[in-house]
Formats: sequence, structure tokens, C-alpha cells
Amino acid sequence: MKLISLLLLHTTLITSSGCFYLVPEGEGGVAERFPIKSEVPTLQSRLKKCEAVISEHNLDGKQDQYPAIYQEIQLLVTRSRRLYEANYLMQAQLPLEQAEKLLHILENGAASLRVKSHCNQQLTQEACI
Repeated sequence: MKLISLLLLHTTLITSSGCFYLVPEGEGGVAERFPIKSEVPTLQSRLKKCEAVISEHNLDGKQDQYPAIYQEIQLLVTRSRRLYEANYLMQAQLPLEQAEKLLHILENGAASLRVKSHCNQQLTQEACI
């Protein structure tokens, strides 16, 4: 019995060892061996996009509606830019994500928006950063 199970185990291992290269790219458990082909926006391009959106909103006069929120966004982008330039790439992600989230909320036309720096619960008209 032990010999049969050992033989089945070896047969399974030998027949499945070639499956690594039979999997289509991007599928299966071996997907990480293939390079990512889709364009992942870099931190630099995301920073430039946020700065461009802020400049566009400034020209449109949207910063006059929510000056405190735009000041917070500018501080987050500045913090992220400084961390990026100091080569702290992982640390630069969080403030940039927060700025992108706030800009996304503002672009979708939030009628009344309050920002809390530290909150445990997100209400309908509240953006937690």
C-alpha cells in the first residue's frame, strides 16, 4: 500500500512538473513569473496628474468653494512630492492616495463636504483621510 501511494505521488509530481509552462500568461498560480504588461501609473506621473488637476481647479475657481480642502490636498501632494524626491517611495504612496481620494470626491461634485483628519466612521458627506 505504501509503495502504491509513493508511486502515485511520484507519477503525479512528474506529470505536473511541466504544467508551469503550459499555463497562459496572467492566469494560474504562476502568473507572477510573467511581467506585467498593463501600464501601471508611476508615482511621478500620479503626482504630476494631481498637480495638474489642482491647477485646473484653481483656474476654474473651484478652490474658492472649498479652500480648506484644497489646502489639505496641496499639503498632501507637497508631502508626497518631498518623500518621493527623498527616495522614500513607499512612504510617498499614502499622502498621494489621500490627495487623489479627495480630488476624486471633489470632481464628482460633492455638494457639502467635511474633512476629518482622523475618524473611525465614514458618514455620507464626510471624507476621512
